[in-house]
Amino acid sequence: MNKIEFSAIPNYDILNNMSDQIHRVLGGSPKNIIESCESASWELLENAIKYGSAQNNQKEVKYEFTSTESEIIIKISNGFDRKESLMEYLKIMDKIHSTEDKSSLYINRLSEILENPKSTKSQLGLYKIAAETDFVLNYHIEDQVLITTAVLSLDNKGD
Repeated sequence: MNKIEFSAIPNYDILNNMSDQIHRVLGGSPKNIIESCESASWELLENAIKYGSAQNNQKEVKYEFTSTESEIIIKISNGFDRKESLMEYLKIMDKIHSTEDKSSLYINRLSEILENPKSTKSQLGLYKIAAETDFVLNYHIEDQVLITTAVLSLDNKGD
């Protein structure tokens, strides 16, 4: 088992080292696996930074990346205080879980952005992970901490 783990006060600097660490941990893995891991990690961390907040019980964004022979697990934990942002997140996750065609969600959101380019939030990240990678997204909430998990089964990947 290989693991990357860090906690950081939410800021964009934490995104810069992540790619190098993923390459180091995954070593000789197929390129498509590494790219999927980078994309999912980037999007999940960016969401935590943009929509999360420091709470007394979770002042930092926590990132965990675990790689075994059978799966890769990315886990992001962050506090939240804006109920509106949490409700938007839950709505997106519900759409992802209830739709077979994940690509259509992503394309529909891109179309909405083209129709309303002045929108301040793209809200593409979770849709992008669902559409462009084989990660399965889940979440749970504990004590004002949102924990998002992305799991990639490595069975028959990279062949």
